[in-house]
This record gives sequence, C-alpha cells and structure tokens, in this order.
Amino acid sequence: MGLFQKKVSPEQQKVVDNLRKVLGDKDFKLFERLVQEELAHPPKVAIIGKSGVGKSTTINSLFGLEEKVSHTGHGTTEARATNN
Repeated sequence: MGLFQKKVSPEQQKVVDNLRKVLGDKDFKLFERLVQEELAHPPKVAIIGKSGVGKSTTINSLFGLEEKVSHTGHGTTEARATNN
C-alpha cells in the first residue's frame, strides 16, 4: 500500500516526486513504510487546563478544525472528542 493513496494536489504531487528523486526508490520505499507505521499508531495527547482557557480553540487552530463547543459544563469537550 502506497503512502500517498489519497488524491493530492499538483503541488503536493510535485513534492512527492521530488522527494522520490532525492531519496531514490529504495530509500523512498523505506520512508514510505516508516510513515505508514507512524500513521498506524498515532500518539495520544492530553490537553490539560482550567475551564475557559482556550484548550479547544488552540487544538482547533492547530489542526484547522471547526469543532464548536458552546456548553460550559464540565466534560463537554471530552464527550465530543471521544466519539471517533
């Protein structure tokens, strides 16, 4: 299974092609395998802080998400985040 199975933009494809040229086929396949292993087991991260300090806003900004949390009760974000 290839690393870049999703449809990518022409700019992204150019980067992939350049990376393949720089690394060569053997090292690119190694790189591809290592990335697949990392993607199969992503890290788990806990964001800890007081209520209302912007934990959800920070995560939404970092990952380009639009998760809206409008409730002020405890566990609001946790309940939403655990539903994969």
